[in-house]
Amino acid sequence: MRIFCTIFAFMLLISLGTGEAKAQSRSQTLNAVVKAIQTGNSNLLASYFSSRVELTIVNQRNLYSPQQAKFVMREFFGTYPPSSFNIKHTGNTGSTTYALGSFISSRGSFEVNIFIKSEGSGY
Repeated sequence: MRIFCTIFAFMLLISLGTGEAKAQSRSQTLNAVVKAIQTGNSNLLASYFSSRVELTIVNQRNLYSPQQAKFVMREFFGTYPPSSFNIKHTGNTGSTTYALGSFISSRGSFEVNIFIKSEGSGY
């Protein structure tokens, strides 16, 4: 499965790689990603990264290794520690599961879009 996240001016493209994460359903994956965002847990979020991770922060898009992306996410959560994260809407379209949410930090509020696709189904 592949996961795409957009947080305000932040876009995170992650892909389920191997192990437990790969065996999870899209619903279980979404729940784990939501928990990681709610708690600002870059380590948990990184457990869903594949060999390349695409991040866009303040309109600057880059590809990162999983370790680099984990560091960038740790920096993001350090700058914008989550006060709350709530899913407003979820759905499915084709092979994609998506969720729209609201990320609130003491430093600002952000819209979040999460897209989960089965691995191999393309972006």
